[in-house]
Amino acid sequence: MKIFAVLITVIVVLWCIAKFAVPFLTQRVSSDPEYKQAVSEYERKRNLEEATLEAAPWIGVTGLSEAIERELPRYLRREFGEFLEDGGLKASDLVYLGKFLEPPHQVHYWRIPSSNNEPIFAYVMLDENGDVLALNWGNEEPKGVVTSL
Repeated sequence: MKIFAVLITVIVVLWCIAKFAVPFLTQRVSSDPEYKQAVSEYERKRNLEEATLEAAPWIGVTGLSEAIERELPRYLRREFGEFLEDGGLKASDLVYLGKFLEPPHQVHYWRIPSSNNEPIFAYVMLDENGDVLALNWGNEEPKGVVTSL
């Protein structure tokens, strides 16, 4: 019976926190001028990212849509917590390695520059119909057969 009482007490305390404390703290933080300025600056930088059309030798030659090609470096900067205007990763920093057949998928790979010389790759994985399944990055090297450069 004691366990039941403790469980009910924990549930009531968590409900009270969710009902009263979280909204109160959220409102306090969101009305803070420093927070508002930080959010505004973040939005300005992200909007600039979206409006910037970067140049890179591989844009327009991978067989992917231009929208996907342009999204890849933006995605990587978001993942790395970088902004283009602050010296973040540029599309021209990426080296296109080609499209590889890795059954049942086709995968486009790029090498990402690394300060510690460890191999890092970005990739766009396609399904059987050629539709994009995922944009991702990691240290797994391309496998399978290269089908185009």
